[in-house]
Order: sequence, then structure tokens, then C-alpha cells
Amino acid sequence: MPTLILGLVGEKAGGKGSIAKHLIEKHGAHSYSFGGILKDLLTRLHLPLTRENYIKMSVNLRATFGEPLFANVMAEDVAKDATPLVVVDGIRRPADIEHLRVIPGFHLLYVTADAKTRWERSVKRAEKVGEADMTFEQFMVEEQAPTETSIADVAREAGITVDNNGTFEELHAQVEKAVAAFGYAGPSLKD
Repeated sequence: MPTLILGLVGEKAGGKGSIAKHLIEKHGAHSYSFGGILKDLLTRLHLPLTRENYIKMSVNLRATFGEPLFANVMAEDVAKDATPLVVVDGIRRPADIEHLRVIPGFHLLYVTADAKTRWERSVKRAEKVGEADMTFEQFMVEEQAPTETSIADVAREAGITVDNNGTFEELHAQVEKAVAAFGYAGPSLKD
């Protein structure tokens, strides 16, 4: 069982993936993602990886099989992992942490940045189909999607908030301080 299971909650393009990448590179963390489950399903079904399809898949599967569907999968996967540090990316709904919070060592971190900054990052990275050409107005409309509106509720459960309006170095320093505050003193692969 991991020493620290760090759940990441935050709005899209807020920096959750950057935090996961940093912890993988610096500490050898294993990373799991709610979005990864959806990406696997969409890919297997040969559907375009659009934000709209991610949302439809999430909403419909939860409506059919119950709100904690993905949380059950995530908790099972995480509980079996023996890595000292595990990162769970893409927590968005209260049900997402329902089964994770009972696992010893689970802590929730809220990562946030202002909307303009997140929009610029989203357009630049173009992770999902259509993001490269997205206007700020379209971005703000997507902020009202069912997968996005509950983030604030989950964020209130977080033990620490990280402000990601600055540089990668500033983000990494905040993350290192947070994992230490959560009691992680495991190995560092690089300093």
C-alpha cells in the first residue's frame, strides 16, 4: 500500500498533469487518471477524443452504473499499488473521492489557476480534439459542463491548495511543500 496517495482536483488545464509528471520524474510516483479510464474506452470504441465525448461517456456511464463507478475502479487500482507515492489525477466529483478517502494515506490537493491562464494552456497543449482553435468564450461555456461544475465542491475537501498562475519552478516548490505536509518522506530520484 502506498505511503501517500495524492488526489488532484482542479479545473481543466489547471496543472494537475504537470504535478503528476513532476512527481513521477522526481519521486518515481505511479499515476492514475480518471480521464485515462475514459480515454481507454473512447479509443477502444474508435470515437474521437473530444472533450464532448469525454463528458458524454462519463455522464452516461455514471447514470447507468452509478455515480461511484470510476471511484470504485480507481480505489481498487490504487489500493493494489505498492509504490510509496501514488497520484490520482482528474478528481472532479464528490463520488470520485468516496472510496479513495477511506484508504490510509489518501490526501486531496486542489490545484487552480485563473481562467484566462487555463484557456491559454488548453489552446497551446491541444490535448483534446478542437482545443487548439477554442475561443475563450467556448472555454467558459465548457466550464459549465456537468463534469466541471462539481469541482468547487470537491476542492473544499482539499487539505492544501496550490496556485498555478506562476512558473513550473514555483508550482514544483508548492507541490514539494504539500507532499511533505501530507507526511511523504519517500525517495527522491533527482534533486
